[in-house]
Amino acid sequence: MAARQTPITYLNVSAVNISTTTGQQFSSYNSSITTSNLVINNTLTLQPTTSRSANLYSTSMNLYGDFTLYGTMQNRGDTTTYIADRSSTALSYANGATVNFSNFSGLIIVNNTNLTGIVQLWLCGGGSTTAIGASGLSGGTGTITHNAGIAGYTWSNNTGTAQNISFAAIRTRAEA
Repeated sequence: MAARQTPITYLNVSAVNISTTTGQQFSSYNSSITTSNLVINNTLTLQPTTSRSANLYSTSMNLYGDFTLYGTMQNRGDTTTYIADRSSTALSYANGATVNFSNFSGLIIVNNTNLTGIVQLWLCGGGSTTAIGASGLSGGTGTITHNAGIAGYTWSNNTGTAQNISFAAIRTRAEA
């Protein structure tokens, strides 16, 4: 039996690096962590109860593994802060290249950063796809089709040329 760990009730340092072994969790109950750089390896669980809170304050946070949140994520910053930011994740895809979204149903946002930021929104589920809309040139972001072999969907660059594309996906079900 592993020794019981004393919970951290407050930690304020310039950098925190928390590593856990497989299966262990760093949990914050009625605790605050304030740091300018936070690195979590494996699992971070923030699980407040009705009478307790779990606060995490960091100007930079790198999470490698799973993040489990019990409650609501709120962005209380100004208009220059975002709950999710995928703006620096664009990769170059040759004409004919594909990207798989395995075990997936949900919403996919495709942004073509080559063509002045054209964005297309796709709804994927029940074995079909619907392009809900695009902010510019239709077809400038490729296409998404059902792929039964991966229980999900496949994006294809069929624009005729290489494109820089970023994706944001919200999975609502772990199959097509």
